[in-house]
Amino acid sequence: LNPGGRLTSVTSSGVISGSHGVGGLVGLMEGGTITSSSTTGSLVGLNDTTDTNWFGGLVGYSFSGSNISNSSSNMTINVATHQSNVGGLVGYNDPTS
Repeated sequence: LNPGGRLTSVTSSGVISGSHGVGGLVGLMEGGTITSSSTTGSLVGLNDTTDTNWFGGLVGYSFSGSNISNSSSNMTINVATHQSNVGGLVGYNDPTS
């Protein structure tokens, strides 16, 4: 989601897989706003040898300046033990970018 972009009242459901910056709704959020949105289903991290992967039920990686409000995730998240930055709502929130 680019700066200035908006997602409002969006629902996503299903099985999602990937190895970097994976989210139930948005992989990389580089600004913008998500409001009143939700996800359900499963997120599967592909077995990548990289240690930093960013998996989130709603957003995989959120950059500074991004806004999320009144949104939720009910995703089952399965990743390999060496994968990091995993969150129920946001995998990684970068406060400095």
